[in-house]
Amino acid sequence: MKQQPSGSQWPSTGERAEAPKIAIGPTVTAERSGLSRRALLLMTGVTFAGAALVDMLAAPTTAHADAGDDTRPSVRISSVLFATSFNLDGTLRTELDFPNVLDVDAGFAGPVALTWDPRAFDVAESIIIVFADGRPRAEVTGDQSGPGALTLSLPSGATRILLQARPLLRYPADLVDDLAATQVTVNSEVTQLPLRTQAAAAWGAELYVSWFAYEDRYLPALVEVRSVGPHPTPSGLTVELRVPRPTLGELEPDPSADSSRLDRAGAKPGISIVVDPMPAGASWQTTFELPEDAAEQEPSKPGLTVVPTAALVFTEVVAGDARDTALYSSAPVTASGSSLSDFASEQKA
Repeated sequence: MKQQPSGSQWPSTGERAEAPKIAIGPTVTAERSGLSRRALLLMTGVTFAGAALVDMLAAPTTAHADAGDDTRPSVRISSVLFATSFNLDGTLRTELDFPNVLDVDAGFAGPVALTWDPRAFDVAESIIIVFADGRPRAEVTGDQSGPGALTLSLPSGATRILLQARPLLRYPADLVDDLAATQVTVNSEVTQLPLRTQAAAAWGAELYVSWFAYEDRYLPALVEVRSVGPHPTPSGLTVELRVPRPTLGELEPDPSADSSRLDRAGAKPGISIVVDPMPAGASWQTTFELPEDAAEQEPSKPGLTVVPTAALVFTEVVAGDARDTALYSSAPVTASGSSLSDFASEQKA
């Protein structure tokens, strides 16, 4: 018996990136924070985050201009979001920034203007202002003259600006040509935030598993890997199927998958199957023989004590070029963590 495959997303994690230096005139430094694409090595999705919320809502401890040729009160970028994408043919990886926290020097009265690539970031007109004198935080509306452009006039006594933005370069909209760098204009000076590029060979894969409810557990009936390109999947891509020991003893993999191996002696018993490189648009499948009485049993809802999982694993060498499909793993649970209702019901991702 075969079912339509279904997959589930691995939780997102990451690590803090090293902070680059960004200057507006002679006075500005900025901290970039976010999550590394190296998290893909663990089959995790990439998310993007700025400074900690408690730090963003607190007024800065100092607000002054450094010594230099221009000592007028100014604005300092203290934290940025970053987004990562590939160009359409997957030969170039680009990372670009957007400021989400700006500190304001005492006495600054000029407007702050921002431009950005609207394909990369969605920026709300509503902006939060923090004051140093303990006044309640204010919410103001910036003037958006068009897509990717915003000008903000600050109220008196403002010391911090919190911009509400989110990256848009998420799979499958992560292939974009000719991205434009973000620019910030303060005191008539235009600063372009970094736009980092490097050569790449972007590839992506989606893992789908059809889980079959049998007695008190779930069995994998079908495993499918789809290559989403634009480059072929790399060598060494492996499906790691981890299941409880009783289940493992019942599984008989497709005889045509001659690269599969059974690991019944390890601490985490399972099956590892090496998937040969596939061009964009191609797919690979393997099926497992279900118990003879599986088709005759009544629909059930197993009480899972150990959740079986399937995951695509690959080396750190190729992880940097992996697209974040968020479908590098699967388990027979819903998004809330509860088990699927039964094998006859529609599978949930």
